Amino acid sequence: MGKVYFDIAAVLINLLNLYIFFSRSRLFIDQTKYFAILLLVSLFSSVFDILGIVMYGNVASWSLAFLYGINALYYFFQNAIPLIFTLFVFSLGGRNSRILQSRRAWIMLPWLLGVAVIVSTPWTGFAFRFDSSLRYVRGPFLPLFFINIGIYAAMIISSQLRERRRVPREHRLAVSLLMPLCLIPVCVQMLFPSTLIVNVGIAIAELVILVTIQDFGRFVESSSGLFNRNGLISQLHLVMMNRKPFDAYLVTLDSVKFLKHVLGSEVFNALEREIARRLFGAPRADSFAAQLGVARFVHIVGGPARSAAQDQAILDHLKRPWEIGGRVFSISARVCKIRVPEDTKDSEKIFQALYNLSGSRKRYRSNEILSLADLSLADTGRQLAVSQAIRHALSQRGFELHFQPIVSAQTGKVVSAEALLRLKDATLGWISPAEFIPIAEQNGSIHRIGDFVLEVACEFLSKLRAAGLKLGYLEVNLSAMQCVQSNLHNRLLSVARRWGLDPGDLCFEITETAANLSPTIMKKNIELLSSSGFSIAMDDFGTGYSNIGMLMDLPFRVVKLDRSMITGLDRSESGRKGLEGIVSMFAPLETELVAEGVETRDQLEALKVMGVDLIQGFFFSKALPPEEFKRFMLEREAPCM
Repeated sequence: MGKVYFDIAAVLINLLNLYIFFSRSRLFIDQTKYFAILLLVSLFSSVFDILGIVMYGNVASWSLAFLYGINALYYFFQNAIPLIFTLFVFSLGGRNSRILQSRRAWIMLPWLLGVAVIVSTPWTGFAFRFDSSLRYVRGPFLPLFFINIGIYAAMIISSQLRERRRVPREHRLAVSLLMPLCLIPVCVQMLFPSTLIVNVGIAIAELVILVTIQDFGRFVESSSGLFNRNGLISQLHLVMMNRKPFDAYLVTLDSVKFLKHVLGSEVFNALEREIARRLFGAPRADSFAAQLGVARFVHIVGGPARSAAQDQAILDHLKRPWEIGGRVFSISARVCKIRVPEDTKDSEKIFQALYNLSGSRKRYRSNEILSLADLSLADTGRQLAVSQAIRHALSQRGFELHFQPIVSAQTGKVVSAEALLRLKDATLGWISPAEFIPIAEQNGSIHRIGDFVLEVACEFLSKLRAAGLKLGYLEVNLSAMQCVQSNLHNRLLSVARRWGLDPGDLCFEITETAANLSPTIMKKNIELLSSSGFSIAMDDFGTGYSNIGMLMDLPFRVVKLDRSMITGLDRSESGRKGLEGIVSMFAPLETELVAEGVETRDQLEALKVMGVDLIQGFFFSKALPPEEFKRFMLEREAPCM
């Protein structure tokens, strides 16, 4: 029955092939799937060939059923190799892939005939049999397996000729080299049955494939082992072709230059690898990650892992301490989640969003899940739907104004409130202000929305006063486009007087983005409003970009500490000390501090100790509809803390 040495060599080469294959990053595509199956089938073919030869050395020790079983398994795996190799070659070409889908049954027919011969062999002896002395005897249908090899070889050659302009040249060359490596051993073993070199020839051919066709090095970022841009594009194309929904998480580290300078290149590269390991895990066909530049990542999540829990998992990982090179530190990152196809059906939006997210000119909140709308890149179809919802809400008074209490930490009474706009559409449901405000600014409806908010807010405050409820003042947000209106002061003053309100009853919130949009006009408007008695509040202070010099130069009476600073109280001692420093900086100034996003009693107590009295957040209340807000005020008329 020949010697076993060639099969042992084949097993060793197959194990090496499997190690190389599974230790590398790879695309989750048909050719990879077929090649993985080919490696496993080749290994099993060699193993069962060895078992059969070993049993022949002491055949009397084994039952006849066991002898037939081992040999049948060998022939089964050996018969499958030509089919799988053909499917692998077909998967390399675009048109071949379509042919594979439409003619799969015909392609599999020779293999099915071989399987029928193998399964019937214990009763018919078609492939092999054991005589009365338990000697192995080849059956009359054994040449069928060699014929099948010839049929599949013809299919492969035909496909290469047909796809010569579609398949990359290096792929065609590799297949041309592989054919002799596979067919020559087959011919030798067919002429000299005792020379068992087929399996070693196939194993060597597969090793060649690994260093040519299946070498996906050009698709992988060497430092992190994640896909690079080319790999992401290739894998995204396949995911989009399957038309299955998925989420794309875009993650970019903040302060990259600072981190590289402080940590050094080697430690920073280790940090990138640790981020890849901790945030993204092992790649799968429906969950994989890519690195598109320094500290810029894309994580595609589909299938069962696509859930709201994934959002929190990413944020939790970012908030935990990171230990690299024996050093423990915290990092912050900007994160955007794009839902496909809900947010967009265009994969190019992912790359556009990553560019916007990592750009230095536009600034976004860190360690929060942003949406595509937050990046002003909402899909055209969605933008149109939201625009229509805005127009309908303006014509039918579909907007709602809710009010979030601002409570004194010392007395527990409601001191003021912030007016927050809400939009609910019959088709789209609740639409976030982060989505509809940028769209309203783009289509010009923001001015009508601003007029609506001011009118309803003043009406509400006027009715509160008439009901005997003492609210110190009401905060109203001004958008960036409103802030640069030349007649802003006169319009605001006119509406306030119409509802019997003094300028001191209103506080207008602006963001730093709005303040920087047109500094000259902004400064003029703020000074006019302030000189008339209106209060001005700087919103979202402490996001990492606030200009202290601008605050000192403009008459802001209220500064609202961003919720990220409040949550920093719980995360680290440095976050607590940083907030203490900011509070002490404003202490000598005639400026009120409002802490936004307060959710726990520990946060409240820490802020009281620091001297921050005005609290806004879920600890006291979410934003409430008008009637619920009135009830909330009545409940807190008496001190309750």
